[in-house]
Amino acid sequence: MSDQTINYKIKDVSELTELGDKKTTKSKGGLKVYKQAPKYTLIKTHTVRRSFCTNAYLAGVPVIDIMSISTHTTESSNMRYIKITKEQQADRMA
Repeated sequence: MSDQTINYKIKDVSELTELGDKKTTKSKGGLKVYKQAPKYTLIKTHTVRRSFCTNAYLAGVPVIDIMSISTHTTESSNMRYIKITKEQQADRMA
């Protein structure tokens, strides 16, 4: 399946979740343009990959296993995908 087809299918599934809207900012001619868009229209394969890495890490899956699924070759590149707050890290360590 092509990336474009996968992205369309991700958007179709995400639409069913009723995620709400998100305010986005784009620079056009040096000016900031604000736009409100449904979140499901912004989700792509990269979003899914990042979410998987973070959720698996929080669930206690070993980093080496996450790397094998997400196809990261180094631990440092994999850790850039894991986005957790300091509170989440403290909860995980407790």
